[in-house]
Amino acid sequence: MEKTDIFIRGIILIFIMLLTLSFVSAGFFDFFRKEPQLAPNQPLGLNITVGNTAPQIIFVETIPSVDITESSTVAVTFSFLAKDLDGVGNLNDASAIASFNRSGEITRSNSCSLIGSVDSTTKNYSCTINIWYFDGAGTWTINATITDNNGANTENTTTGFTLNPTTAMQMSPGILTWDPLSVIDRNQTSNNDPLLLNNTGNDNNLNVNITAIDLSGETIPSEYIFAGNFTVDIETGEICSGAACIECDGKRMVNATTELINGAVLPKGNHSINDGSTGQEQLYFCMTALNTISTQSYSTAGVGTWIILISRP
Repeated sequence: MEKTDIFIRGIILIFIMLLTLSFVSAGFFDFFRKEPQLAPNQPLGLNITVGNTAPQIIFVETIPSVDITESSTVAVTFSFLAKDLDGVGNLNDASAIASFNRSGEITRSNSCSLIGSVDSTTKNYSCTINIWYFDGAGTWTINATITDNNGANTENTTTGFTLNPTTAMQMSPGILTWDPLSVIDRNQTSNNDPLLLNNTGNDNNLNVNITAIDLSGETIPSEYIFAGNFTVDIETGEICSGAACIECDGKRMVNATTELINGAVLPKGNHSINDGSTGQEQLYFCMTALNTISTQSYSTAGVGTWIILISRP
């Protein structure tokens, strides 16, 4: 073979090799591969659930000790702070409620009103609750509660206050009277008793005591109807019928001496019910006999009134 032929064949071989490399680099043979082809992009969905954060009551104002108002109510006002990390807009203002609680007592409660926002997560609420005069003395728990717009509720019962005891009483009538009597009369009861005692405070189950004074004559002051002629009871005395008399068996009075009335107990309670027992006690007065005295009127006007005293057992 001549050198010229060899040279030409070499050039042809080099050209074929260069051409083959060009096809490979251009992906010409990728057509024969079995690998899957990927799209240039794929859709991707996202799903994130953000849960509700329950509110908190982070502060309840301290209430100083409270005194009742006789036969009425006293308004007790305080505030509390509610916090919601989801924002103040998630707090349900209409659900803000507070109550005062004590075992054995009626729960006192009321809705609370929004004062305003403290910051982006905290609101301030004001509450006013009425305490009744017969609500029991001692420690009461403050319960503040609120709900968010998602229905999550919270309460705070960490704060309390003291309701002070008050011993108080009102009675009627202010003057007891009797029908005209003669010296031979026995066991005659007052014509306008019972004396009704109303417990106007919150001390409970009080004793009833009476200090009696001899009644002096209004015309002849030196003559007296002795205090020892009277008895006091929680039941009405017996009135004589003809010759038959049953002596009034209540507590006999002693002049200028305080006597405990047997069985008389003045409980606390709503005396406006006026049933003779709820927050009330009734006393009946009986003149058992008369000492020898002149015909005239006798009263406490010149010697001082009888004293009705209630006291703790």
